[in-house]
Amino acid sequence: MPSYVATANSDADRVCTSLLDIALVVDESGSIGNTNYAKVRTFLGTFASSMPVSPEDVRIGLITFGTNAVTRWDLASPKAQNPDLFTEAVKKLPYAAGSTYTHLGIEAGGDMLFNAKKGGRENVPKMMVVMTDGASSRRSQTIASADKYRARGVIFVVLGVGAGVNSGECRSIAGCTDGPCPRYLQTNWVSVTDQVNQIIKAACRDLAKDAVCSDWSDFGPCEGECGTEGTRKSTRVEVTPQQPGTPLCPTCEAPQGRSCAEQPPGLIRMEPCTMPACKVDAYCGEFGPWSEWSTTCGSATRQRERQGYENPPASGGGLSCIDQNPPKYSKEVETVQKSPCPIQQQPGPWGEWSDCSATCGGGTRHREREGYPQEGELYGGQTLEEQGIAVRETGTCNEKPCPVDATCGEWTAFSECSKPCGGGTQERRREPWLDNAEHGGRSCAEQHPEGQTFSVQCNTQPCPVDEIPGEWEEWGSCSEQCGRGKQVRYRGPSVQEAMFGGKTIEEQNESRPEGEKILTSEERPCNDVPCGPCTLPFTEWTECQSCSGVRTRESMVTFDYDDRQCTSGTHEEESYGGAAGGESSGEGTGGEKKEGGGFPTAAVAGGVAGGILAIAAGAGAFYSMSGGAASAAGGAAAEAMTEASTTNPPEVERESLISPGEQSDMWAS
Repeated sequence: MPSYVATANSDADRVCTSLLDIALVVDESGSIGNTNYAKVRTFLGTFASSMPVSPEDVRIGLITFGTNAVTRWDLASPKAQNPDLFTEAVKKLPYAAGSTYTHLGIEAGGDMLFNAKKGGRENVPKMMVVMTDGASSRRSQTIASADKYRARGVIFVVLGVGAGVNSGECRSIAGCTDGPCPRYLQTNWVSVTDQVNQIIKAACRDLAKDAVCSDWSDFGPCEGECGTEGTRKSTRVEVTPQQPGTPLCPTCEAPQGRSCAEQPPGLIRMEPCTMPACKVDAYCGEFGPWSEWSTTCGSATRQRERQGYENPPASGGGLSCIDQNPPKYSKEVETVQKSPCPIQQQPGPWGEWSDCSATCGGGTRHREREGYPQEGELYGGQTLEEQGIAVRETGTCNEKPCPVDATCGEWTAFSECSKPCGGGTQERRREPWLDNAEHGGRSCAEQHPEGQTFSVQCNTQPCPVDEIPGEWEEWGSCSEQCGRGKQVRYRGPSVQEAMFGGKTIEEQNESRPEGEKILTSEERPCNDVPCGPCTLPFTEWTECQSCSGVRTRESMVTFDYDDRQCTSGTHEEESYGGAAGGESSGEGTGGEKKEGGGFPTAAVAGGVAGGILAIAAGAGAFYSMSGGAASAAGGAAAEAMTEASTTNPPEVERESLISPGEQSDMWAS
């Protein structure tokens, strides 16, 4: 059993000896009452559960006192040595009530601790726990009884519960005079159960300390004679030596803790074990007589056997007959070779089946076997055929129905090509294409993975490309300056040459009707104007305004050429430095003549009276003039000239607004 610990020591936790006789002396006076006495029962059960209670370690006897002292059980009782029995017994502990004759309880407790018949053990520490709720009825006798047993080495721990406790008396029972009294504990009924640990702590102040022992080693091998019961042992060592306790009186010896050797079972523990059986080899017996020969010819054998073989068998690790040296076998066989015996030929294994005569629908196959030994080695024995044993057998095979493939048909002819050129397609089909396969036959898709239809390319040659003419180039120069010439223009390089058998323009025109042929050149009339000046005659000079003035005369364009403009002058000026007033033909002092160019200015000559004369100028200007009659002698030409428009008229309108006949009349005037 392990030692128990006082867990509230102010100096340090201290391990107490587990060897202890305890007498619980419990007050059951009438002042406690049933309710609080139930708490006494709980306290007692908790106390026993906290101690290493066993026959070898702690024993706890119980005495109650009131008017009388009653020993509920002594240290020899199983209840004192078994915590479970103790706890169950205190649950049923009766409550008698009565006076408080504490001294009777102490006397009964002391008698129990030192009485071997009541379970008191010699040389075992003694402790008495006195629990009371008030002063004793015989104070002097109570103190005297406590002093008597304390002088014999009993450790007293007093637990006072409630407000009616006489502290002085309790201190005296515990052996205290002045100063602190750690073995006197005072509490109330609410916290009474919490005092168990304090009681253990108080007891440990004076108890000796047992030596600390190591854990037990594993048990060693079994020792003893073979075939008998042996023993094996386990050991432990002392880790820390025992320490003495506090002397309980001036003349008392200090209590001594136990060494590991003194703590049962000591430093060595033994347990019985079974030794292995002794080694005994098996009995093999002696050989009996030989048997008869097994045959009169060929290889003959005979044998003999041992009588009582392996009886008894080996035991205790002894050797069997086979394992003995030399090995001893249960039988012995002798073999001799006599004259050969006739041998009946024996069938060998069947050979492989031949291929089936049909893969389905039922066929036949066969297999053969040979006899052994061969005929020359039979020594008069029979062959298989002579024995009526078959050397060939026939069987049916592949009886399942033959697969029937689906009807898929042959290829049709290829269809027409989808295009005459440039890459088209044509296809062919299998007809019919039925789903009528039977018995695992192949479908059309399995027979012809390429499918029901098959397409190929056709007419992959490029399509013919006809020549496409180029754009018209600019018109060439007119062949004549006047009097109606002609202009020619041609097409530029072809936009597309004829390719892949396409037609040239000449070949295309061969099949085109007139009016739809493709032209590569064309001509048109030009300069359909009379030959001669492209301007009218100048008007008369205007009068000079001063001696150093300027006079002018005008003309006008009658037409432009188709391929160029009329560039003849239509305006002239003369400057003079002489007197004003006379006519001049261009000759005068300091005279300077200027002719106009660029866009010609239209003028009106004599012979045109009234109305409006409109001329399309060569530069594309359109001129008009209005006024009275003009004559060569009048001197005043056009009074007013206005430019009606500068927009070039369309080409179809580029013709003289004055007919050639009218022009001739104008020149004549």
